[in-house]
Amino acid sequence: MKGQKNKKYDSDYVAVISLDGSIDDFSIAPVRAAILKAKRDENCKALVLRVNSPGGSALSSDVLWEATDEFKETGRPFIASMGGVAASGGYYVSAGADHIYAEEGTITGSIGVVAMKFNLAGVMDKLGITTHSIKRGKHADIMNTSRSYTAEEENLIRASMLDVYETFKKRITDGRGNKIKGDLEKLAGGRVYSGKDALAIGLIDEIGGLNDAINKAASLAKLEEFDAYLLPESRSALEELFSRPPRDDGNPEFISMTSPTRSLTPSLFSAQFIQSPALSVLDPQKKNLVIRFIQQAEAFRDQRVLLIAPSFNIQMK
Repeated sequence: MKGQKNKKYDSDYVAVISLDGSIDDFSIAPVRAAILKAKRDENCKALVLRVNSPGGSALSSDVLWEATDEFKETGRPFIASMGGVAASGGYYVSAGADHIYAEEGTITGSIGVVAMKFNLAGVMDKLGITTHSIKRGKHADIMNTSRSYTAEEENLIRASMLDVYETFKKRITDGRGNKIKGDLEKLAGGRVYSGKDALAIGLIDEIGGLNDAINKAASLAKLEEFDAYLLPESRSALEELFSRPPRDDGNPEFISMTSPTRSLTPSLFSAQFIQSPALSVLDPQKKNLVIRFIQQAEAFRDQRVLLIAPSFNIQMK
Protein backbone atom coordinates (compact mmCIF):
# COMPACT_ATOMS: atom_id res chain seq x y z
CA MET A 1 0.00 0.00 0.00
CA LYS A 2 1.12 3.50 -0.73
CA GLY A 3 0.76 6.75 1.09
CA GLN A 4 0.44 10.05 -0.76
CA LYS A 5 0.20 13.53 0.74
CA ASN A 6 -1.54 16.49 -0.84
CA LYS A 7 -1.83 14.74 -4.18
CA LYS A 8 -4.84 14.02 -6.35
CA TYR A 9 -4.76 10.36 -7.27
CA ASP A 10 -4.76 10.23 -11.05
CA SER A 11 -5.20 6.47 -11.54
CA ASP A 12 -7.62 3.81 -10.33
CA TYR A 13 -7.12 2.80 -6.73
CA VAL A 14 -8.66 0.98 -3.77
CA ALA A 15 -9.06 3.11 -0.66
CA VAL A 16 -8.11 1.30 2.55
CA ILE A 17 -9.50 3.15 5.56
CA SER A 18 -8.72 2.08 9.11
CA LEU A 19 -11.00 2.26 12.13
CA ASP A 20 -8.91 1.41 15.16
CA GLY A 21 -9.96 1.57 18.81
CA SER A 22 -13.12 2.64 20.57
CA ILE A 23 -15.85 4.36 18.58
CA ASP A 24 -16.75 7.88 19.65
CA ASP A 25 -17.30 11.27 18.00
CA PHE A 26 -13.60 12.09 17.93
CA SER A 27 -12.30 8.72 16.69
CA ILE A 28 -14.73 8.45 13.75
CA ALA A 29 -14.28 12.03 12.49
CA PRO A 30 -11.21 11.37 10.28
CA VAL A 31 -12.58 7.96 9.22
CA ARG A 32 -15.90 9.43 8.10
CA ALA A 33 -14.17 12.30 6.30
CA ALA A 34 -11.91 9.84 4.45
CA ILE A 35 -14.89 7.69 3.36
CA LEU A 36 -16.79 10.68 2.00
CA LYS A 37 -13.67 11.98 0.28
CA ALA A 38 -13.20 8.59 -1.37
CA LYS A 39 -16.84 8.68 -2.43
CA ARG A 40 -16.29 12.00 -4.23
CA ASP A 41 -13.12 10.81 -5.98
CA GLU A 42 -14.00 9.07 -9.24
CA ASN A 43 -10.59 7.38 -9.30
CA CYS A 44 -11.43 5.54 -6.08
CA LYS A 45 -13.02 2.38 -7.43
CA ALA A 46 -13.57 0.47 -4.18
CA LEU A 47 -13.41 0.86 -0.40
CA VAL A 48 -11.92 -1.48 2.19
CA LEU A 49 -12.76 -0.62 5.79
CA ARG A 50 -10.27 -2.21 8.16
CA VAL A 51 -12.00 -2.55 11.52
CA ASN A 52 -10.23 -3.25 14.79
CA SER A 53 -12.69 -2.02 17.39
CA PRO A 54 -14.68 -3.32 20.36
CA GLY A 55 -17.37 -0.70 19.70
CA GLY A 56 -18.42 2.37 21.62
CA SER A 57 -21.02 5.07 21.06
CA ALA A 58 -24.22 3.90 19.36
CA LEU A 59 -24.74 7.30 17.73
CA SER A 60 -21.17 7.47 16.39
CA SER A 61 -21.47 3.91 15.06
CA ASP A 62 -24.59 4.88 13.13
CA VAL A 63 -22.98 8.07 11.79
CA LEU A 64 -20.13 5.96 10.40
CA TRP A 65 -22.55 3.36 9.01
CA GLU A 66 -24.35 6.14 7.11
CA ALA A 67 -21.03 7.25 5.57
CA THR A 68 -20.37 3.72 4.27
CA ASP A 69 -23.94 3.56 2.99
CA GLU A 70 -23.37 6.78 1.04
CA PHE A 71 -20.31 5.18 -0.55
CA LYS A 72 -22.32 2.07 -1.45
CA GLU A 73 -24.93 4.23 -3.18
CA THR A 74 -22.32 5.04 -5.84
CA GLY A 75 -22.40 1.38 -6.90
CA ARG A 76 -18.74 0.84 -6.02
CA PRO A 77 -17.70 -2.18 -3.87
CA PHE A 78 -17.41 -1.82 -0.10
CA ILE A 79 -15.45 -4.57 1.68
CA ALA A 80 -14.95 -4.96 5.45
CA SER A 81 -11.76 -6.48 6.82
CA MET A 82 -11.82 -7.39 10.52
CA GLY A 83 -8.71 -7.30 12.67
CA GLY A 84 -8.34 -8.83 16.13
CA VAL A 85 -11.66 -7.41 17.34
CA ALA A 86 -14.66 -6.15 15.37
CA ALA A 87 -17.47 -6.53 17.85
CA SER A 88 -20.64 -4.66 18.77
CA GLY A 89 -20.17 -1.18 17.24
CA GLY A 90 -17.23 -2.66 15.29
CA TYR A 91 -19.60 -5.20 13.74
CA TYR A 92 -22.31 -2.55 13.30
CA VAL A 93 -20.14 -0.48 10.94
CA SER A 94 -19.08 -3.62 9.03
CA ALA A 95 -22.53 -5.13 8.53
CA GLY A 96 -23.37 -3.17 5.39
CA ALA A 97 -20.32 -4.35 3.46
CA ASP A 98 -20.71 -6.30 0.22
CA HIS A 99 -18.25 -8.86 1.59
CA ILE A 100 -16.84 -9.30 5.11
CA TYR A 101 -13.47 -10.90 5.88
CA ALA A 102 -12.24 -11.94 9.32
CA GLU A 103 -9.43 -14.01 10.73
CA GLU A 104 -10.31 -17.32 12.40
CA GLY A 105 -9.45 -15.83 15.78
CA THR A 106 -11.19 -12.49 15.27
CA ILE A 107 -13.59 -11.59 18.09
CA THR A 108 -16.82 -10.40 16.50
CA GLY A 109 -20.58 -10.35 16.90
CA SER A 110 -21.65 -8.99 20.31
CA ILE A 111 -24.85 -7.70 18.73
CA GLY A 112 -26.30 -5.97 21.74
CA VAL A 113 -26.74 -2.71 23.57
CA VAL A 114 -25.61 -1.52 26.97
CA ALA A 115 -26.45 1.64 28.85
CA MET A 116 -24.65 2.80 31.94
CA LYS A 117 -23.42 5.67 33.97
CA PHE A 118 -21.12 5.79 36.94
CA ASN A 119 -22.50 6.71 40.34
CA LEU A 120 -19.44 8.25 41.93
CA ALA A 121 -21.14 9.81 44.93
CA GLY A 122 -19.49 7.55 47.50
CA VAL A 123 -16.01 7.88 46.03
CA MET A 124 -16.37 11.65 45.69
CA ASP A 125 -17.38 11.89 49.34
CA LYS A 126 -14.24 10.01 50.36
CA LEU A 127 -12.11 12.35 48.24
CA GLY A 128 -13.85 15.42 49.63
CA ILE A 129 -15.32 16.44 46.28
CA THR A 130 -18.73 18.11 46.27
CA THR A 131 -20.90 19.04 43.31
CA HIS A 132 -23.67 21.56 42.71
CA SER A 133 -25.91 21.63 39.66
CA ILE A 134 -28.58 23.85 38.20
CA LYS A 135 -30.91 22.39 35.62
CA ARG A 136 -33.88 23.32 33.50
CA GLY A 137 -35.93 20.36 32.42
CA LYS A 138 -36.97 17.35 34.44
CA HIS A 139 -34.36 15.00 33.02
CA ALA A 140 -31.68 17.52 32.06
CA ASP A 141 -29.22 15.92 34.49
CA ILE A 142 -30.04 12.30 33.71
CA MET A 143 -26.32 11.54 33.23
CA ASN A 144 -25.31 13.20 36.50
CA THR A 145 -22.64 10.92 38.01
CA SER A 146 -23.28 12.05 41.57
CA ARG A 147 -26.54 10.09 41.83
CA SER A 148 -28.27 6.97 40.52
CA TYR A 149 -31.05 6.88 37.94
CA THR A 150 -34.58 7.35 39.20
CA ALA A 151 -37.13 4.66 38.31
CA GLU A 152 -38.59 6.93 35.63
CA GLU A 153 -35.14 7.58 34.16
CA GLU A 154 -34.39 3.85 34.06
CA ASN A 155 -37.53 3.34 31.95
CA LEU A 156 -36.48 6.14 29.59
CA ILE A 157 -33.01 4.65 29.16
CA ARG A 158 -34.44 1.16 28.65
CA ALA A 159 -36.77 2.42 25.92
CA SER A 160 -33.86 4.15 24.21
CA MET A 161 -31.82 0.94 24.40
CA LEU A 162 -34.59 -1.08 22.77
CA ASP A 163 -34.83 1.44 19.92
CA VAL A 164 -31.07 1.24 19.31
CA TYR A 165 -31.12 -2.57 19.52
CA GLU A 166 -33.86 -2.79 16.89
CA THR A 167 -31.90 -0.40 14.64
CA PHE A 168 -28.78 -2.54 15.14
CA LYS A 169 -30.60 -5.69 14.03
CA LYS A 170 -32.14 -3.87 11.07
CA ARG A 171 -28.70 -2.73 9.89
CA ILE A 172 -27.57 -6.35 9.96
CA THR A 173 -30.70 -7.62 8.21
CA ASP A 174 -30.37 -4.95 5.51
CA GLY A 175 -26.68 -5.68 5.05
CA ARG A 176 -26.55 -9.47 5.39
CA GLY A 177 -30.02 -10.44 4.18
CA ASN A 178 -30.43 -14.19 3.73
CA LYS A 179 -26.73 -14.79 4.45
CA ILE A 180 -27.64 -15.04 8.14
CA LYS A 181 -28.17 -18.71 9.03
CA GLY A 182 -30.90 -18.93 11.60
CA ASP A 183 -32.92 -16.50 13.67
CA LEU A 184 -30.96 -13.27 14.14
CA GLU A 185 -32.44 -12.69 17.59
CA LYS A 186 -31.03 -16.02 18.77
CA LEU A 187 -27.63 -15.10 17.34
CA ALA A 188 -27.69 -11.62 18.84
CA GLY A 189 -28.31 -10.72 22.48
CA GLY A 190 -24.68 -9.75 22.99
CA ARG A 191 -23.30 -13.16 22.03
CA VAL A 192 -19.64 -13.12 20.96
CA TYR A 193 -18.14 -15.31 18.22
CA SER A 194 -14.77 -16.18 16.80
CA GLY A 195 -14.23 -15.49 13.12
CA LYS A 196 -14.55 -19.21 12.43
CA ASP A 197 -17.90 -19.43 14.22
CA ALA A 198 -19.10 -16.18 12.65
CA LEU A 199 -18.51 -17.70 9.22
CA ALA A 200 -20.62 -20.74 10.12
CA ILE A 201 -23.64 -18.59 11.05
CA GLY A 202 -23.29 -16.07 8.23
CA LEU A 203 -22.08 -13.02 10.14
CA ILE A 204 -19.06 -12.89 7.82
CA ASP A 205 -18.43 -14.16 4.30
CA GLU A 206 -14.89 -15.48 4.29
CA ILE A 207 -11.80 -16.14 6.39
CA GLY A 208 -8.96 -13.91 5.23
CA GLY A 209 -6.74 -10.96 5.93
CA LEU A 210 -6.39 -7.42 4.64
CA ASN A 211 -4.70 -8.43 1.38
CA ASP A 212 -7.58 -10.78 0.61
CA ALA A 213 -10.03 -7.94 1.21
CA ILE A 214 -8.11 -5.59 -1.09
CA ASN A 215 -7.94 -8.18 -3.85
CA LYS A 216 -11.66 -8.89 -3.47
CA ALA A 217 -12.46 -5.19 -3.72
CA ALA A 218 -10.37 -4.88 -6.87
CA SER A 219 -12.00 -7.98 -8.35
CA LEU A 220 -15.53 -6.67 -7.72
CA ALA A 221 -14.51 -3.33 -9.22
CA LYS A 222 -13.09 -5.19 -12.26
CA LEU A 223 -9.63 -3.68 -11.80
CA GLU A 224 -6.69 -5.41 -13.44
CA GLU A 225 -4.08 -2.85 -12.44
CA PHE A 226 -4.55 -0.68 -9.39
CA ASP A 227 -2.93 0.88 -6.35
CA ALA A 228 -4.15 0.60 -2.78
CA TYR A 229 -3.87 3.72 -0.61
CA LEU A 230 -4.19 3.89 3.15
CA LEU A 231 -6.46 6.77 4.13
CA PRO A 232 -6.52 9.05 6.00
CA GLU A 233 -2.80 9.74 6.10
CA SER A 234 -1.23 8.95 9.45
CA ARG A 235 0.40 11.92 11.15
CA SER A 236 3.10 12.20 13.72
CA ALA A 237 2.34 13.10 17.33
CA LEU A 238 3.70 16.61 16.73
CA GLU A 239 1.44 17.10 13.70
CA GLU A 240 -1.55 15.99 15.74
CA LEU A 241 -0.59 18.29 18.61
CA PHE A 242 -0.22 21.44 16.52
CA SER A 243 -2.87 20.75 13.88
CA ARG A 244 -5.81 23.10 13.64
CA PRO A 245 -9.36 21.83 14.21
CA PRO A 246 -11.41 21.18 11.07
CA ARG A 247 -13.02 24.30 9.59
CA ASP A 248 -16.65 24.38 8.56
CA ASP A 249 -16.35 25.52 4.95
CA GLY A 250 -20.04 25.19 4.16
CA ASN A 251 -19.68 21.62 2.91
CA PRO A 252 -23.07 19.97 3.56
CA GLU A 253 -21.25 16.73 4.39
CA PHE A 254 -19.38 18.40 7.24
CA ILE A 255 -20.29 17.39 10.77
CA SER A 256 -18.71 19.19 13.69
CA MET A 257 -17.17 16.56 15.92
CA THR A 258 -15.77 16.76 19.41
CA SER A 259 -12.49 18.63 19.47
CA PRO A 260 -9.31 16.79 20.51
CA THR A 261 -8.96 19.04 23.54
CA ARG A 262 -12.48 18.23 24.69
CA SER A 263 -12.03 14.49 24.20
CA LEU A 264 -8.66 14.22 25.89
CA THR A 265 -9.28 16.53 28.83
CA PRO A 266 -10.22 14.48 31.91
CA SER A 267 -12.79 15.60 34.44
CA LEU A 268 -11.70 16.87 37.84
CA PHE A 269 -12.66 13.54 39.36
CA SER A 270 -10.68 11.34 36.97
CA ALA A 271 -7.65 13.61 37.15
CA GLN A 272 -7.61 13.35 40.94
CA PHE A 273 -8.33 9.63 40.88
CA ILE A 274 -5.49 8.86 38.49
CA GLN A 275 -3.10 10.76 40.76
CA SER A 276 -4.51 9.16 43.90
CA PRO A 277 -2.08 7.28 46.17
CA ALA A 278 -4.58 4.40 46.12
CA LEU A 279 -3.34 3.40 42.67
CA SER A 280 0.23 3.09 43.91
CA VAL A 281 -0.61 -0.17 45.74
CA LEU A 282 -1.41 -1.87 42.43
CA ASP A 283 1.17 -3.58 40.26
CA PRO A 284 1.95 -1.68 37.01
CA GLN A 285 -0.22 -3.91 34.80
CA LYS A 286 -3.32 -3.54 36.99
CA LYS A 287 -2.67 0.18 37.42
CA ASN A 288 -2.55 0.67 33.64
CA LEU A 289 -5.80 -1.28 33.22
CA VAL A 290 -7.55 0.91 35.80
CA ILE A 291 -6.27 4.11 34.18
CA ARG A 292 -7.30 2.86 30.73
CA PHE A 293 -10.78 2.05 32.03
CA ILE A 294 -11.14 5.54 33.55
CA GLN A 295 -9.98 7.19 30.33
CA GLN A 296 -12.42 5.11 28.25
CA ALA A 297 -15.24 6.00 30.64
CA GLU A 298 -14.36 9.67 30.18
CA ALA A 299 -14.61 9.33 26.40
CA PHE A 300 -18.17 8.01 26.72
CA ARG A 301 -19.38 10.10 29.63
CA ASP A 302 -21.88 12.03 27.49
CA GLN A 303 -23.32 8.94 25.77
CA ARG A 304 -26.50 7.31 27.06
CA VAL A 305 -26.44 4.12 24.99
CA LEU A 306 -23.33 2.24 23.94
CA LEU A 307 -22.46 -0.64 21.63
CA ILE A 308 -19.53 -2.16 23.49
CA ALA A 309 -18.21 -5.71 23.44
CA PRO A 310 -16.83 -7.40 26.58
CA SER A 311 -13.14 -6.93 27.26
CA PHE A 312 -10.83 -9.82 26.48
CA ASN A 313 -7.33 -10.46 27.75
CA ILE A 314 -5.96 -13.33 25.69
CA GLN A 315 -2.44 -14.47 26.40
CA MET A 316 -0.35 -17.04 24.57
CA LYS A 317 1.65 -19.43 26.76
